[in-house]
Amino acid sequence: MPNAELGSAKVGIWARTLDGASGSWVQADRGSKPSQTPFLTGDFNSAYLGAQPSEDAQFVVAFAHSLEHTGGYTPEEATRAAALLLPDIQQYEPTRQASYPSNGRALTDDASGHFLAVLTNGKLTSVGVPPHGDLLAEFPYVGPPHSG
Repeated sequence: MPNAELGSAKVGIWARTLDGASGSWVQADRGSKPSQTPFLTGDFNSAYLGAQPSEDAQFVVAFAHSLEHTGGYTPEEATRAAALLLPDIQQYEPTRQASYPSNGRALTDDASGHFLAVLTNGKLTSVGVPPHGDLLAEFPYVGPPHSG
């Protein structure tokens, strides 16, 4: 969507996937930031996938618990880090340059690396895959997949 269609005010963006196989539409997935669901298992995961970002406060404790174990955070640090990931919504101000995580996400931003840094408490900061250098000027914008 062109920035002009968004206006000039900050917007919050997220997406959801609806499944209609049962005869009615059911939210099966949702998200904005990368890799959020690995924090949650079982009923927490199902509840998260079916929720909206406005309901994400209920998942802070579960996210924080996972961060304590994966990143070696203290309980207090884990809660602060979980608050960086929730609500799962991407803020974007169309009048500013896109730059993850502070303002939207450009196609060349290492959003997965940012998530990895939060997950590991800064021990890892990149997935090691460079951004595409062959972006297209129009949709679908990304060039061919990386080789090897």
